[in-house]
Amino acid sequence: MPKNIKILDGYAMANLSPESTGLPFIVFIFQNLDDKHDLQIQVGRSYKAWPNDTSTILIRPTVRVIGGQRRFNAHEIALLTQWVELNRDVLIQFWDRDIESTADVLRVLKPINSAGERAPQQTKGS
Repeated sequence: MPKNIKILDGYAMANLSPESTGLPFIVFIFQNLDDKHDLQIQVGRSYKAWPNDTSTILIRPTVRVIGGQRRFNAHEIALLTQWVELNRDVLIQFWDRDIESTADVLRVLKPINSAGERAPQQTKGS
């Protein structure tokens, strides 16, 4: 990886809205550019969140918060865990750069509904 590119520069990142995930926060997903750590996502309150306003979540082998300012209640952790479990393979493929583009990853990520279940897929025209 070029030394002047950091993961948080947005070069290898996609941000996911609550509408696209079913979660009550913004999720930032990343591609691996440096092999310095395992697959992680970040969670923030808004798209304008600075890195110190987000929390870092590892998803392997289990979902766990490893740092950040964002505090989660048990319901939020349960929802996040359900979303990760539903999308784990896709998140790993994006991290490993097997899915290369943001458009491609957005097409295959699945939302959950507010009850923590997979949301029904929308069809064209609905």
